[in-house]
Amino acid sequence: MILMDHNTVYNPAHLFGVFSTFNADAVKHLELMKGAFPASYGGRSGSVLEVITNDGNRRKTEGMFSIGLISARASLEGPLPKDWGSYAMSLRRTYMEPIIEAMRKSQDIDLPSYYFYDANAKGNVDANSAISLKLAERTTLSIAGYWGNDRLDFDFGPEDSRFAMMMSWGNRTLSTRLRHALGTNMFLSVGAAISRYRSKWMIRNDGVLLDKARDRLYDYSVKTDLEIHEGDHHIKTGFWGSQYSILYREESEDLVFVNINEHTNNYSLYVQDRWRMHPMFEIQPGLRGYFHDAGNHYILDPRLALVYHYDQNMRFKLAGGKYSQFMNLATFGEAFASFDLWIPLD
Repeated sequence: MILMDHNTVYNPAHLFGVFSTFNADAVKHLELMKGAFPASYGGRSGSVLEVITNDGNRRKTEGMFSIGLISARASLEGPLPKDWGSYAMSLRRTYMEPIIEAMRKSQDIDLPSYYFYDANAKGNVDANSAISLKLAERTTLSIAGYWGNDRLDFDFGPEDSRFAMMMSWGNRTLSTRLRHALGTNMFLSVGAAISRYRSKWMIRNDGVLLDKARDRLYDYSVKTDLEIHEGDHHIKTGFWGSQYSILYREESEDLVFVNINEHTNNYSLYVQDRWRMHPMFEIQPGLRGYFHDAGNHYILDPRLALVYHYDQNMRFKLAGGKYSQFMNLATFGEAFASFDLWIPLD
């Protein structure tokens, strides 16, 4: 599972894995859980990578611009008017097209044309500063978005039998999160998000359509989390509901190979505790329950982790549990990530 600002990203690579979807200028914090992750995360059987993007500078406006041989990037961040909060944005794009075109003409060879772009934007609002209501005290609202796309065009072969291929793929995400302090040791978060992954390709030979495909996945989700810090305990509980909308159609000049258009829903509840029973030892029990309406699956996933803090620089962790995944990835490998196809299990 790959999360950006608490929203799922379904294809995390540019240029077939050479570049990451995550622009380093936009990243504030990331955490990799290589396995046996806690009950607050679910829907995957493997690992979790959580990325949180920059909130922005609340004191002054600052920016950066960088230009290289094949790409350029820029970022800008600063405070919102009237001390309402902060914003941050970043943009990145490759521009290899002129270089490739020059090589085509000088070398007289067929080379593919390729580019990618991505952009991040995030705004954080202190609700009490923006609207003077008692309910808005100790409340912050964040809105974050990501836009990215790759495009590859390839045209080669003899003039009387040209082979043409087009590939395009990318992610778009939009997430909102409202966090409210119910007290000195209790916090409530409510969020909603949309994640879209889209890919398409088309292959022609001498004008005849050999293969054409369109793949689209929408993930609409709502999420709530309640955190309680009480003595040696850090208790979390929450709800996560998602609706998946999948469209995949592949065809040739006169034949439809695959035609999928379906919707499915997944709901989950979790509760977990991090009990620091001793300065050097903690225990992390948890339980996550699911209902997946494709096939009417009811599933419980227990989790448990034991952590020994040897010193400030080293700890030992023994963890395990049951992990359920309802979205299946059909893939040709990282080098062909643009062909990735996500299908909900029934």
